[in-house]
Amino acid sequence: MKVKNNESVRLTYSFRHRIFLIVALIFISFLLIIGWLSSYFTTILREKSYNNIKDTLQLYNNQLSENLEDIDIYLFEMNYNSSDISMINTQKDVSRVYNNIMRVKDLLDYSLPSFSEIGGIFVYAPRNDTYIQSYKQTENAPVSNYIRDYLRKLNSGGEMDQVNTDTWFSQEVKSSYYLIRIIKIDNSYIGTWANVNELTSTFQSVSDLKGNVMYVDSNGMPLSENEFSNYTFNIEANLNNYSIFKPKDGVKCLMVTNEINYCDYYLVALIPLKNIDIDLYAIYEVFFILILVIVVLVISLMISVNKFLSKPILLLENAATSIHAGNFDTKVPADDSNCREIIQIDTAFNNMIDEIQNLRIDVYEEKISKSQIELQYLKSQIAPHFLINCLFSISSLADSNSENHEILQKMVATLSDHLRYTLSDRTKVPLEEELSHIYNYIELTKLRFPGYLTYTAKIAPETKDASVFPLILLMLTENTIKYNMVMGEPLLVSITSEMIVENGEPWVHMIHIDSGDGFDSDTLTALSDSLDRNSSHLDGRHLGIRNVAKRLELVHGEAATIHFSNEPGLGARIDIEIPYASFS
Repeated sequence: MKVKNNESVRLTYSFRHRIFLIVALIFISFLLIIGWLSSYFTTILREKSYNNIKDTLQLYNNQLSENLEDIDIYLFEMNYNSSDISMINTQKDVSRVYNNIMRVKDLLDYSLPSFSEIGGIFVYAPRNDTYIQSYKQTENAPVSNYIRDYLRKLNSGGEMDQVNTDTWFSQEVKSSYYLIRIIKIDNSYIGTWANVNELTSTFQSVSDLKGNVMYVDSNGMPLSENEFSNYTFNIEANLNNYSIFKPKDGVKCLMVTNEINYCDYYLVALIPLKNIDIDLYAIYEVFFILILVIVVLVISLMISVNKFLSKPILLLENAATSIHAGNFDTKVPADDSNCREIIQIDTAFNNMIDEIQNLRIDVYEEKISKSQIELQYLKSQIAPHFLINCLFSISSLADSNSENHEILQKMVATLSDHLRYTLSDRTKVPLEEELSHIYNYIELTKLRFPGYLTYTAKIAPETKDASVFPLILLMLTENTIKYNMVMGEPLLVSITSEMIVENGEPWVHMIHIDSGDGFDSDTLTALSDSLDRNSSHLDGRHLGIRNVAKRLELVHGEAATIHFSNEPGLGARIDIEIPYASFS
């Protein structure tokens, strides 16, 4: 937009829209605050739950570590206080130490109830391959047998140095996981075991939240048979901060990890978030009620603004828009508003309309005069010979018999459509509409040259809605027919359009071909090299073509291209490429 002198462009806005925007921003801000508060309370609750569970796991770890350490001490003391264990390992003949074995068995049976964490105690003498065991329930028999077979296998192969006597280690026996402790004292092996599921069954607080506690090895693999057995957990990343674990069933869990002192394993607690967040439901209900209240208030405010302010302003805006469209009789209609400011504005506006009406006749007549001059200029753009020929044909048909009445009507209607399109002040049309008027023009010409003009069009469907300026192809067709159509000689006009992609962007490629005389070499050189300089080498035969090229340059700049050549076996060929833009 051009500005005269020192005037600047003034940015405007709609008062109604500004009010609605402010209210909408307040409402959105309120929603964001509620969302932030919900997220804040959720985070606080989860961190509190994490700390509580973390403390529980640590307390369990410390207590169990002390108890297991007491078991280690007891096993050492039992060995040193019982000469029977030493006696068993000094003899190769088991029959000589049978009584010692029985007393050790009694000692194990007597000691086992004192330790609630473990499932059994054993003593193994490699010298005579004697294995003595004591366990609480028959469910412990498989793991006891496993330990026996494990020690005997290593003993028979002379590989007892491979026994892990440094710390507790895990072993899966018949779908159950056990922690096993083996201590070497002198030449004897004394140990115990504990069922992992029984060790984690003491977490009542986690059970209340329907959570799971399990032992996990250093690789993140669970030591239990449950719904999480097939998962691998990232232990190191969750030792000091809680994280959200989402299993395949979609139930998100709060994950808490704690390192164990007595072995190289970890305790992992998984608590469903829905069981933690249940305490927030009351807060969410309050937030929901607040949102409903705010919605009601916003709707009430919108109605009030519309009734007392927006409606009068809308009436004033409609009146101003109507005047801008040329309806100078428009006034602001009477409104039921009692606002003094609105009444004063409406009165001043209507008085202004009365003053404008006094000057309307002179202004209107001046506008009519300018319109007539502009119309005269537009009419001068139509090819005179084409109109004259069409009118001559219409006159000839009118003087003929009544059999030409239908042809005459068709020719008049087609010519009317053609003139309406060529005189239109539109700056862009869909390619499909441009092609339809080319067809009308061809039909008019066929009435004058029956049987000699052939028209073909091969149009890609995706290009029909492409936005083009009017007459981009019609002017080329007019130029072709004007200088190549001769009675008795056939003429072909062919138009093609296709969608192409260059550098990832869609383009419309239009091709106009005729079977006329084509371009000579001088004309091709002048068209290709000198159109942008209004070369004097071009005669009047190609003003229409130059008009198209110039309009391409004005509308699309350097983005569009036009290329002139001769089609082998036919006549002139003109290729046009423009960026694709949908008319709709």
